[in-house]
Amino acid sequence: MSAGHQADFASLLELAGAVPPGRGKGKWTCPACKRPTLSVNLEKEVFHCFHAGCNFQGGIRTLRTRLGLRREWLPRAEYIRLRREQKQAQEAAKRLYQMVRKRRAELLEELRALGRAELQAHGAGPEDAGAWEALSRIYAQRPPIEADLTALEEGNAAKAFQLMEGAAR
Repeated sequence: MSAGHQADFASLLELAGAVPPGRGKGKWTCPACKRPTLSVNLEKEVFHCFHAGCNFQGGIRTLRTRLGLRREWLPRAEYIRLRREQKQAQEAAKRLYQMVRKRRAELLEELRALGRAELQAHGAGPEDAGAWEALSRIYAQRPPIEADLTALEEGNAAKAFQLMEGAAR
């Protein structure tokens, strides 16, 4: 929800007669019962008066209807353009999801392979010089793999896309 939409919703509430709280937080004054019992969620665009017997509640649609405002329709060409952009964005998100999923599986398999190699190196014993060399390589390879995996699992879409570009090179 953008700040512009929240401001529009707040403006519509005020137009309906609701009075915002003094310091920006707390209950609004309800336009129906004139008591400070109106709870407003600007992000979800909903409101509800908690005074007994007052049924001033609803969402932005209810508010628009109550104020007699009609729904604003986009011109057909604009609507078609926006729908096309929305479909393209959804398809791009699906492709990114598939790429992230595939890369995550690859990274997990790399970690499993390093784990198996580590077990073999430890099984060779401390006297085996090759085991120490193998462990050195394993411990050098593991951190960047874990960092990429963490970034994929905890990062946002932009970070995932950046990692996918790096993996493709």
